[in-house]
Amino acid sequence: MNIFSVITIILLCVYVILLLLVLKKHQKNIKFLFCQAVVSIIFMAIINLTNFATGLYIPINECTVLGVSLGGIPMIFCFLLLRFIFVL
Repeated sequence: MNIFSVITIILLCVYVILLLLVLKKHQKNIKFLFCQAVVSIIFMAIINLTNFATGLYIPINECTVLGVSLGGIPMIFCFLLLRFIFVL
């Protein structure tokens, strides 16, 4: 396992813990988190289906799906920004 994968897993665990603490503090339940995940995955699918017109594309793998499910719409913009930064 390379160092990038280890750092990504550690940061994802820290993000999940912080997300659960924020949801608990604001009295939001798991239903809200599930709705956010569904909406963001649908939004990612729309971006990928319209890539012929927009030129935007997010590769579909377990990292991007898990990140978008937990991070929501801001994570989609982060993945798009990463594609422009690293010219993938």
